[in-house]
Amino acid sequence: MTDIQVRSAVSADRPALLAVARATEMFTEDEMAFIEGALAAHFEAPREGHRWAVLDRAGILGASHLAPEMAEGVFNLLFIGTLPDHRRRGGGSLLLRDAEAHLRREGARLLIVDTSSLPAFEPARAFYARHGYDEEARIRDFWKPGDDKVTFRKVL
Repeated sequence: MTDIQVRSAVSADRPALLAVARATEMFTEDEMAFIEGALAAHFEAPREGHRWAVLDRAGILGASHLAPEMAEGVFNLLFIGTLPDHRRRGGGSLLLRDAEAHLRREGARLLIVDTSSLPAFEPARAFYARHGYDEEARIRDFWKPGDDKVTFRKVL
């Protein structure tokens, strides 16, 4: 992974960002429409504290999105993912470490991540646990009946 970089996304990356989000197969069509709208809004008028980043090696292989919470020094990792052919090769870890380093430089103190309790999200939950995130909360039936919201946190 020596020839790979994590960088802030630019407007020209929008199609690739959407392709990564869609390739995760974790978002409904409504959620994809929301992501598309959020990207369009971000590149038209960036909101303070939001950061879209891409994993780039002569093309976008992955992406992440950070957003501030309404609490001092707290951010939420709203999205992180890589294209299917590039999973389990360290790209997600690079994106996560970059997000954490970025937030530390910005003086953030806490990063939270919300995910699902469904079996399909077990790899994501294991990923966060491997990277030092603790399961902090679980809201039963949050996303839909039988699908809990699982919140992880890490002190930066």
